[in-house]
Amino acid sequence: MTVVRCLSLIAVTFGLGHSTTSAPPAHLAYRFVTGEELVYELVKKEEKRETEEQSDRRFETKLRWRVYPIRQNPDGSWRLVVDTWIKLLRYTVGEEGGEEGGEEEYVRFRNRFLSYCDLHPDGAYTLNPTMDDQYLFGFPPDALITPLSPDPWHAPATDATYTRQSVDAGPPIRVKVGKSSHTDVNYELTESREITFDAEAGRAVEIVDKSTAEWTVNPWSMRTTYRLTEVKAHDPAWIRQFAEEADRYFQIQTGWRKNLEAAYLARSVKECHAILDAARDSVAALEPSITMPEVLASQQGLLALHDREREFVVQAAEKREALLSKPPVDWESANLSDQPVKATDFRGRVVILDFWYRGCGHCILALPKVKQLYHKYKDRGVVVLGVSNDAKLDDALHVVREFSIPYDSVRNLMSPAGEAPERRLSIDYDVNTWPTFIVLDQRGRVVDYVTGNAEDLVDHISDIVDALLSDPAGAE
Repeated sequence: MTVVRCLSLIAVTFGLGHSTTSAPPAHLAYRFVTGEELVYELVKKEEKRETEEQSDRRFETKLRWRVYPIRQNPDGSWRLVVDTWIKLLRYTVGEEGGEEGGEEEYVRFRNRFLSYCDLHPDGAYTLNPTMDDQYLFGFPPDALITPLSPDPWHAPATDATYTRQSVDAGPPIRVKVGKSSHTDVNYELTESREITFDAEAGRAVEIVDKSTAEWTVNPWSMRTTYRLTEVKAHDPAWIRQFAEEADRYFQIQTGWRKNLEAAYLARSVKECHAILDAARDSVAALEPSITMPEVLASQQGLLALHDREREFVVQAAEKREALLSKPPVDWESANLSDQPVKATDFRGRVVILDFWYRGCGHCILALPKVKQLYHKYKDRGVVVLGVSNDAKLDDALHVVREFSIPYDSVRNLMSPAGEAPERRLSIDYDVNTWPTFIVLDQRGRVVDYVTGNAEDLVDHISDIVDALLSDPAGAE
């Protein structure tokens, strides 16, 4: 039996400390009821730019979360299973202009997947394999969960730190929270959040995120509103079956992600295909054991995502296989101080190349890992060299300065601006994804090629470098 109750924005109370009006309740905590289903939706997204641009395209994001508390854990936290549905749309204006019926809809991306989160009453949670900072692969809990503690809190899934700014005791009670990340300085980004919280029920009923970015071609501000739109109740038998099938799905999902990461690192196309085939088979084999439509939709979504990603993974394997058989590239460039740098300067040494640029979020997020590699090997003769793809020198220097990069960086563009044909390091190494990491052996040959900010990036590159250092003759 399922009971549905539609919600309006109700008067709530929130107690987090100092109030701008009256004293809030002494205690506030997230609370859940096993068998509930809480439906949150993105209800409004407003964006303003410094200069309004005329375009024949517009974009829209549709997003819905269904949150299922399935049990309370022995430590007092709640296991929440989250069903995420996302659809990214692009509309192209037809000849009729922007009038109704004059737009053609194109689905850029769609998916539906399950994740879980063990949430403590104060809003703290620990990282698990089903969550990350992207909607493509996992649910980022910070989208719905805001810490209730008055102390600053660092969110492990998104690398954001939340700090309470003010509390309005209302009613309704609203809490303003500052949100920051170590990458904000890169984009001159300011973020904040306002939460309306139902203290009696123990849950947020509305979340409003605000952000402004000054470093961009066209500075912008954005306001995004998420709202609790519905609450349902499921009977114990339903929730038990759902929890059992969701757990089976999570086991398969975790294995699939590990296989996908392994396929990205495959050293041959044949090996890549074998890993991908096994990964897909494991997901497909789950279908006969699923009876719950909610879990089946996620299993089908994972298959669709696998098929979508396969093309990119195989392309990376083809590129890696070609580069591993390529002779050394004798390039010449200049560092950010305009001093000449040549590939032959590093012959006899292992080199780690990091291709990055200021506007690449994952490039910036990967910098601590690259610095870790630098400090790990700087006394062993290994060279870590950044390759900046920034068109403006000031942007590259900003990153080096703000993130205290201790190793040298060179310009990707090796020829004078405007000279044809352009000579770029990224062309020499077939780089078209940022960040990309390339390891060169002592002769200058490519021995590894990795794209993206992988979680195990440091360990993976360390294994390659250690092997080269322990057997330099193998590079001869």
